[in-house]
Amino acid sequence: GTTVPTPKDYKPRTAVFTRTQMADLINAAHRKRGHAFIDNKPVKDAPIWMHLARFLLIAIYTGSRKDKVWRTSFKNEKDCPWIEFKGSGSTRIAIYHRIGDKEVEHAKRLAPTIPVPARLAAHLER
Repeated sequence: GTTVPTPKDYKPRTAVFTRTQMADLINAAHRKRGHAFIDNKPVKDAPIWMHLARFLLIAIYTGSRKDKVWRTSFKNEKDCPWIEFKGSGSTRIAIYHRIGDKEVEHAKRLAPTIPVPARLAAHLER
């Protein structure tokens, strides 16, 4: 028969970011300003990496895979993960639906719905 090549074994990661390094990275992304087009008009001094800061915050707080985080929406689009806000005022909470209604959950890549930590919810609501 035919032999299927298998990938070689890779060494596990030995370096990880510290909490301080991640905070510095998020702050740099949050502060980065540059030229952008907003409503089809050129704007100077616009926050151009805000999406990166938001991506990092969601990934860190939820431990979700990058594909789930990248596709996350703030409305239920049925085919992607989404964040739902419920309530108002001090009782406002957020729920992260890590799999869309029409997506298939795989046994090896479980993605249960989880509550969003209050600190992350505050960042996302801005």
